[in-house]
Amino acid sequence: MTLLFLFILVKVNSVDEIKNNPLEMFSLIWLDSNPNESQTTEQKLRNIINQFKKFQDIQSCREFIETTCEQDRLILIVSGKLGRELVPNIHQLRQIISIYIFCKNKPINKEWSSNYSKVKHVVTNHHDLISRITEDHRIEKKTEEPLAINIFSVGGKSTVGLNGKNLISIKLSSNCWSNPNSQSLYLMLTYLSNCQQLSKLKIEPLYNLFRTRVYLEDIYLWVPTQIKDLQIPINDLKQLKIIVERCTHLRILSLETHKANVRKEVRDWINDNTVGSVFRWEHPIENIWLGKKIGQIDTNNKRFKTTDEV
Repeated sequence: MTLLFLFILVKVNSVDEIKNNPLEMFSLIWLDSNPNESQTTEQKLRNIINQFKKFQDIQSCREFIETTCEQDRLILIVSGKLGRELVPNIHQLRQIISIYIFCKNKPINKEWSSNYSKVKHVVTNHHDLISRITEDHRIEKKTEEPLAINIFSVGGKSTVGLNGKNLISIKLSSNCWSNPNSQSLYLMLTYLSNCQQLSKLKIEPLYNLFRTRVYLEDIYLWVPTQIKDLQIPINDLKQLKIIVERCTHLRILSLETHKANVRKEVRDWINDNTVGSVFRWEHPIENIWLGKKIGQIDTNNKRFKTTDEV
């Protein structure tokens, strides 16, 4: 008997339906040209929101924000000087829900930032910054986070029904990938292909990737084509090509790999076939924000030109 454990994120409209969610849809972004900000403060912020990214230049920060899925929720901390330039360009984006100006001159920065409704606070010290974000995030989680549903499948039969009409984000995890479970995964991914609102998919083994890889070989052929944000284990370049050929709307790729040569092949191929792609390695995940594609190919439904094509 095998056990398949799936975490499902479903967008809900009723606050009464919202439960404690083990998956983080919030990300905290800190833009500051000074790399020596307090490490203690940074750690306290990570304790509030685990998904934490720090930037020193406006361009890379803006690209990250603009390529993040609209269903995600971004909270931005920015200095007064950089905020004057960045905030007008990203304020209208749906994924931005809160902005905090962290500066030395509160009156001046409060004056210009008052024109932007998503600027929650202008603060001048670390204590106020942490306390404001802590309190605001507690409220935001109640109104923004989706419903988490646990599905247990034994012998291919699910214990819960699933209405995919409002499904926007899903995480599939298992501590026991095996042949029967791979069939359950196939059935689930086939079902998800018909969920038109679904844009974010995460597939992960909970145990050693090397021991479970044999049962994951075919999942690249099952990934729903409407996905924009995908995390998936990978062990060769061929699998990447299958993914980008299937998923024509793909914007963000998070590839779980423990092979340095695969990472290099992936980066080389993406650089050869796109312009402006951004990479960030966070062991064991290679995060890729896909840039503009080169050489569109309409035949065979391909998004990128592959290096082995004539």
